[in-house]
Amino acid sequence: MISQSESARYLETGLLRIDGLLSQPEVAALANLVDDLMLGERSLSGMFFQLDPNSPDYSKVNFEETNFVGPSLNYRKIKDLEYVPEFLAAVQGKKVEEIAHKFVGSEVSTMRTMVVNKPSMSQTPLPWHQDISNDWPMSQRPILTIWIALDAVDEENGCVEWLAGSHLQGEVDGGHLTSDSSLSSLMSNFPIVKGILKPGDAVVFDNAVIHRSQPNISGRRRRGLTLCLMKAETYNTKTNTYYPKIFGTDALTPSDVAKLKQVPLNRPKDFGE
Repeated sequence: MISQSESARYLETGLLRIDGLLSQPEVAALANLVDDLMLGERSLSGMFFQLDPNSPDYSKVNFEETNFVGPSLNYRKIKDLEYVPEFLAAVQGKKVEEIAHKFVGSEVSTMRTMVVNKPSMSQTPLPWHQDISNDWPMSQRPILTIWIALDAVDEENGCVEWLAGSHLQGEVDGGHLTSDSSLSSLMSNFPIVKGILKPGDAVVFDNAVIHRSQPNISGRRRRGLTLCLMKAETYNTKTNTYYPKIFGTDALTPSDVAKLKQVPLNRPKDFGE
């Protein structure tokens, strides 16, 4: 699936678009499951939920909020989806496996598998940032993220925008949130690529690529499934615990996670936005 020219372009820009990564039946089933989780019709104890503050001020996002607080379609994030069998099966598909083996290796874990949601008419932006940081207590940084559209995504409903090639700068400002002073020169040197996608389409991006998303000014939702991948040897240096393995020896399986009553208590914390 991934050609030599596509690999070269990914190394140069930090971006690789893959149309139809998930089939339409897969997308429909996962989108419905997202709503079931948000409305409490399906649950797994210990899953991460974070509400959208519907504010143009990003500092209004409550980063201390990690629990389900009642039925709502306005959750900004749901994490720990690798422990939901339908989501795990989707991200262990052959196309994702090829991406993982091509750019990460044979033994692969996930820092996070989550849904990012921009509710209809949400004013909340996501500022320019990288999904790496010198401050994150990890033995090595995560390598790439696969962003998969579960809805039609365009500029009106808050598509992700990337500064193509910016990953070659390494950790800017130490990584994660990018300062205005750094952005002034970066935006002059690296073009913006907008993730305008149909449901099931995906963009693979190096975690060091600087990116953002604007508020959702449409009457439509914008849900994306994101999978952050890294080498399975990566561990949290504070807790000395490893992240969930999704490819390789002793990787999670949908049948195994279907038996779970809660998210494993030793699951390391992930980081970012």
